[in-house]
Amino acid sequence: MPKLVRRRTLMPKKMKQPKNKPPAFQFFVKDWTASPTRQMMSLAAQGAYINLLAIAWDSDPIATIPNQPDKLWKLAGAMPEDWKLMQDEVLENFEPFDEDSTRLVNKRLRRQWLELKEFSEMASNRGKKGAAGRWDTGEHEPEQTEEDDQTPDDNQTEETQREEEVEIEEDAV
Repeated sequence: MPKLVRRRTLMPKKMKQPKNKPPAFQFFVKDWTASPTRQMMSLAAQGAYINLLAIAWDSDPIATIPNQPDKLWKLAGAMPEDWKLMQDEVLENFEPFDEDSTRLVNKRLRRQWLELKEFSEMASNRGKKGAAGRWDTGEHEPEQTEEDDQTPDDNQTEETQREEEVEIEEDAV
């Protein structure tokens, strides 16, 4: 009987991700199906493109892929012969990254990340502001209103003080 051999594909080590990076990006189905660029791609090129978008989202900096032709066909999940036929139509959706010349960026995915990051920072700041107002440890004494003040005025007579004491005692019962 033939011996069963299992092969294991080694996955590249995961790069350190930015703190609080979301695990997914928004995929707008109507935009994808209506895109003239996507409509002109072969099915294999569409698959390679969506693979590269996923790789780009999980990269650092976010929304970028390495600008290394010898690696791109592997990241796209294509065979070298197939990649040669589709690379132009796939890579027209990526541009050189201004911040790092060794990377390509998908502008739409990058814009989505920056908007998400801005929204997250804004929500965080609002939360911190709200928490500070709610949980202020109070380095200053809270303001007292006259209604809270139970100390007698110097101008009050003994009789007025007794009436107030009686009212307080009646309320307590």
